[in-house]
Amino acid sequence: MEVAQKVVAGSKEQCKVIRETAEGWGSEMEMKKETALCDTRLAFQALHAILDHREKKLCDQIRAVSLARKENVDDIIHMCHQNEDNLSYKQSMLSFLSAEGSPYEVISYRGVVDAGQTQRRSETAMPRVMQFLPEQEATLKAAIERFGCVEVGACPANCTIEPKPAKIRKFLDIDSFAFTLTTANQEKAPCGVGGEMIQAFLRPKPPLPGPPIKAAVNDKENGQYEVTFDLTYTRECEMSVLVNGAHIQGSPLSLEIDVTLLLAKGKNLTGACKGTLQFPQLPGCLSGVATSSNGTVFVTDQSNHKIHVFDHTRTFVRSFGQEGTGNGQLRNPRSVVITSEGLLYIASDNGIDVLTEKGVFVRRIGTGVLGTPFDVAVYNGEVFVADISHNCVAVFSQEGDFVRTIGSTGTGPGQFRYPMGVAISPSGALYVSDCHNCRVHVLGIRGEYIREFGNRELSYPNKLQFTSGKHVLIADRFNNCIAVFNQSGVWAASIPCAGHPVGLSFDQKGDLLVACLIGKCVRIV
Repeated sequence: MEVAQKVVAGSKEQCKVIRETAEGWGSEMEMKKETALCDTRLAFQALHAILDHREKKLCDQIRAVSLARKENVDDIIHMCHQNEDNLSYKQSMLSFLSAEGSPYEVISYRGVVDAGQTQRRSETAMPRVMQFLPEQEATLKAAIERFGCVEVGACPANCTIEPKPAKIRKFLDIDSFAFTLTTANQEKAPCGVGGEMIQAFLRPKPPLPGPPIKAAVNDKENGQYEVTFDLTYTRECEMSVLVNGAHIQGSPLSLEIDVTLLLAKGKNLTGACKGTLQFPQLPGCLSGVATSSNGTVFVTDQSNHKIHVFDHTRTFVRSFGQEGTGNGQLRNPRSVVITSEGLLYIASDNGIDVLTEKGVFVRRIGTGVLGTPFDVAVYNGEVFVADISHNCVAVFSQEGDFVRTIGSTGTGPGQFRYPMGVAISPSGALYVSDCHNCRVHVLGIRGEYIREFGNRELSYPNKLQFTSGKHVLIADRFNNCIAVFNQSGVWAASIPCAGHPVGLSFDQKGDLLVACLIGKCVRIV
């Protein structure tokens, strides 16, 4: 019994200990519960504060995006109102001219006819965050997936253009050029909304007077924009491209527009002179210039009866020729051309002297036939000479045999007064600058009259030069410019060139060399 009592007493003590321990656990659990509840309440209070702050920030961003987009839309609406007013005026003017105008008035208001078309702009897309409609399940799910994200538009640093600047350094006989701007957001993902503010400007380097060219921008949707420049400036230019008021990566971009290839229709080009050929001493009267296939440049010096030679780097090399009537001697050399065989044909008072590029005499053409040859062209085995004394174009074989004459003295079709330039077009037509009649004749290779042009634009036209494309350049002496026409005879451009320009040639770098009487120089345009 005593043993049993001791066992029961021990078990009772153990139960007491266990109870007290369990009671302690209960108290600890209650304390932890209260602590957890307190921590949870504090955590959610902090979360609510964060959410409230984020809500305010998101709303502010939405308002800012909406305001910016609305301003862009307002600009488009304002521009459309202006275009509508302008077109209404033009429509009224055209109605008046149609009912009351004489043919002369219609011609004088020719520019009114070119009313153009208002550029289509796609409507500004609404940011996705502004399409949040809680009552629509699909939109609600999409909004939840994009929770906390506001699409604020393109990031200028991530926007790109194509073609790259390295691929647009030359423009072949075009009036404008375009590139595609692709927009991307801060995560470099393509923008799919559209409606960005795109601006692009082109200005010459160094800066010239006048405003920069502003590009036309067409929103092609899906975050792409077509940017088009109507070209006016020549040579090295600077192009700025801005998205939402900030430059894209790499902007301003440097590019070069070749004046010999860029012919902006209906505009005066502002191609500044890049320099002059450097002679070792002051030359005489310079009127002719030609470039060989290897880049060697030959310049005629009338006063000193010489030919000056420059290499492909435009460095003076030598001079050859002396005054006289003997073989290899020159008297007032006015023009020089180079054949693919490397022979120089030089028009001087002696006739047409044929020399090698080293100055070695080969033959003389036109003795006893020519009066005062001023210019020469070689084509398809024949030599065409502009003879200002006889007011005709004399034609010889390359061996020197007389073949025929083209034209006569007068002011009618196919008649000349001082023909000072002769050239063959890429299509095989004969172009003759009729100096005192201030026009250019286009004739068949046999002399048949085709048309004439330049009567209103030219003043004392001299040498002619064709581009690799569809234009003819004319040294317009008294207008101090290089006049540009297409081969149909429509005036295209005017390249300023002071100093009475006479001779023309493209060098190996693609620059236009112009021999000028005043200043005794060859300008690089």
